[in-house]
Amino acid sequence: MSAITPASPAFTIYHADHGIAPEALGWIKSTLVGVIPAGTPFFIRELQLPDDVPTARNALYGPMCDDPPVSEEAVTMRPRGDRPWADRTVTWPTRTTRIVQAIGRREADGNFVLYTVYGGPLAPQNPDDPGCHDKEGAQAFWAEHALSIEQWGE
Repeated sequence: MSAITPASPAFTIYHADHGIAPEALGWIKSTLVGVIPAGTPFFIRELQLPDDVPTARNALYGPMCDDPPVSEEAVTMRPRGDRPWADRTVTWPTRTTRIVQAIGRREADGNFVLYTVYGGPLAPQNPDDPGCHDKEGAQAFWAEHALSIEQWGE
């Protein structure tokens, strides 16, 4: 009698526009399968990419990345993608990182819904995002931080 191998879980990714190489995304998916139990309604998981996987791009600038606060003079407010709100952006280059954030949920059937996967430290949502639960904290964070528009090919 042969063993039955369960099917690989499906992944739905809503924001895959953060410069994660396909090889890195494959590693992230296989790692999440092993560490996030089925039926997890929400997770934020920081992962460190191994040396044999391509680095990710970190678009964040500011104190969280050991930079000085990003001044208003350096910033342009602009929307990203289909989001109806504007983000603080700069024209500076992205930087490489081995740290990635995976944010999503794992359904009871084992499939994944990833809201986003991006390189760099965990950052709060834009305070104008309807899903933001700490608008005051997000406002304070984003008053000192900005995102490189390079990541979105601009």
